Amino acid sequence: MMKKYRRYGRKERAVIILCTLLTVIIPTMVYMYFVWQECEEKLDSLNQQLAFYEKTVYAASKNLPKGTVLTEDILDRQIRYSDYLQDKFITEEDFGKVLSLDIEEGTCIMDDMVHISGHNTRAFFLESVEIPEHIQEGDRVDIRIRYGNAEEYIVLSDKIILNSPEENGMVMHLNEEEFLMISSAITDTELFRKTKLYVVEYPEYAGDEKSPVTYIANKDVLLLLKTEKTEGESRTALEQRLLQSGQ
Repeated sequence: MMKKYRRYGRKERAVIILCTLLTVIIPTMVYMYFVWQECEEKLDSLNQQLAFYEKTVYAASKNLPKGTVLTEDILDRQIRYSDYLQDKFITEEDFGKVLSLDIEEGTCIMDDMVHISGHNTRAFFLESVEIPEHIQEGDRVDIRIRYGNAEEYIVLSDKIILNSPEENGMVMHLNEEEFLMISSAITDTELFRKTKLYVVEYPEYAGDEKSPVTYIANKDVLLLLKTEKTEGESRTALEQRLLQSGQ
């Protein structure tokens, strides 16, 4: 006896196909929804991480030697990714500061790469100071005075040579007090025999440590600086020692 197969009409076949598709599509859509949710969460997490590492920096637009004064035209403002905190990078408020080391093009400028050049400074040309041959632009130096009786003092501390022409001399930024101090020291070289001013370079990677100024200016400068009461006796004693030693 032959088995009879039921024939489905067009509508019934359509319903069967639709049910089959729904059986596959709905679970797939549910699965895709959760996958999408997971992807969104991961994407949000990555965006948060990127936002944490995203820093606004200023990079050197060209090779910059030590002693360069930072200005907007030699720096490029960029977005970079770093695990350093934002406050480790310089901002617009650091324009006018001076580089403490040589910087290659493209390098991000950090706050420990610069130092303050001093307020109300002007560029002065000094020619009465002995400069070693190896000294060049951008070097960090002290200017010292040595008297004929072997006493020695620091006149200017932690200065950057802006320019060192071929002839004997150099250019550096000085504030008013520093200019008066070096003027007094130059006068001492004229008044006391065998007295000289000379440059001493800081060692490379000397960090932020700088020498203390130990020189005591002449009485006229002490009056201008209003320190004659605190330093006048020491200056008088120095001059007496120099005279006694035949200076």
